[in-house]
Amino acid sequence: MDDISNPYAPPEALLAEPGAEVASERRPIYTPFQVRLASFLGGPFAAVFTLHQNFKALQDTRGQRLTLGLGIAFNVALLALLPFLPERFPRQVIPLLYSIAAGGVASAKQLSKAQLEASEQYQRRSGWNVTGVVLVSFLAFCLVVFPPYLLLNHWGVLRLD
Repeated sequence: MDDISNPYAPPEALLAEPGAEVASERRPIYTPFQVRLASFLGGPFAAVFTLHQNFKALQDTRGQRLTLGLGIAFNVALLALLPFLPERFPRQVIPLLYSIAAGGVASAKQLSKAQLEASEQYQRRSGWNVTGVVLVSFLAFCLVVFPPYLLLNHWGVLRLD
């Protein structure tokens, strides 16, 4: 027999020498357009999530902390303000504004689509990933928003006619 002492043993892996450079995978990043799209369709949670994930991929801990802190503050303020907007207030204005702002942060502080395509370290997130973020963020936003609004309606503080 040819050097088969244990036919049930796993095959040997080819490992790199200690200290040798190992090629890392390209880290995925949302483009500014993907950030704007996810923010507009998925809500403010999607804006915070996509920006935070980009800062994480860029290994910018300050940007991560700032995004989470300001994002949580913005979401709390938005949730507190929404029930008290006038009836005739155009509802699309708020998502449009925070989507433009999130895209602006992504453009100014993160990588553009052209920079991502030219990079050997980063790659663009897939459209399916953006779709998943939109769906999960929208669902999470609805789960966070509707129960308090229903309670406010029940207590007579707010009318949801």
